[in-house]
Amino acid sequence: MSLKAGGDAMKLICHQWVQVSVKPYGSAETQPLPNGSRTKLSFIQNGAFERIGSANFTKVISSKGKWVFNYDHTKIGFQMRGTRGAITTDIEIIKLTTDSLILRHGSYYQKENKRSKVYVYDDSYFVRGR
Repeated sequence: MSLKAGGDAMKLICHQWVQVSVKPYGSAETQPLPNGSRTKLSFIQNGAFERIGSANFTKVISSKGKWVFNYDHTKIGFQMRGTRGAITTDIEIIKLTTDSLILRHGSYYQKENKRSKVYVYDDSYFVRGR
């Protein structure tokens, strides 16, 4: 991974972001997240990131890795180490301003007893942390 981002997008994203709501696939409205289940993302200009979240309000899950913009700053690629090796994701940026970030994470979903897969996505809404 290499850092390809221009200065403006880099200045906007390189902060700590706190997830405040999510809009799951198929839902017409966003769903606010309680304080105990909010994910925090920290982007650093050298390409490092840290993600801190919780599972069931009791266990803190933390991951670190690398991030990079694609060539036109519409997507972010993440790479982190997992128990099964490197995990790479490609997440679309829906909105990036000085105080808000909306990310769209897509994946293929296969319904029970169906052979075809459907592409679905969830939108995550973040505000700039302090």
